[in-house]
Amino acid sequence: MEEHFDIVDEHDVVIGSRPSSECLAKGLLHRAILVWLFNPLGEVYLQKRASNLLFYPGHWSASVTGHVSSGETSLQAAKREIQEELGIDCELTELGKFKTPKWRTTDKTEWEFITVFEASSSAEVILSEETEEGKFMPQMQFKELVHSRPEIFTPDTLLALTYYPRKMKE
Repeated sequence: MEEHFDIVDEHDVVIGSRPSSECLAKGLLHRAILVWLFNPLGEVYLQKRASNLLFYPGHWSASVTGHVSSGETSLQAAKREIQEELGIDCELTELGKFKTPKWRTTDKTEWEFITVFEASSSAEVILSEETEEGKFMPQMQFKELVHSRPEIFTPDTLLALTYYPRKMKE
């Protein structure tokens, strides 16, 4: 059965529910999550998206990203996605949310309200089929990479950094 997303208005108020394929085909505004995962050393986990994914295959992304299913809260979606993508169960702290521009690829359009979370864990990461590779990176190295090679990152990752920059350790 196809996943459904809640459709929201410009104020993030639910106005309906549609199949995910319709949301992407018509560019309907819906909800998503993004999680920054840190290890005890303060390093941030990044994942490289699998080459078979529809949006931004082979690009580096935040620790976890995903859609919020219809009727699900953003926190529930973040907990589900961190378990599915990294095999981790941990506490999450909500940092806030922002609305993306409409991002088009081929015949699909992604347009989202993204809720950003932060988490810490020392658990071993288990990669999913959606991830080509992943690694923890010192925050300063990540910051330098974002500035020197922004094209290797997904736009939602870069946008989340502009809205919710974590204090980078020197």
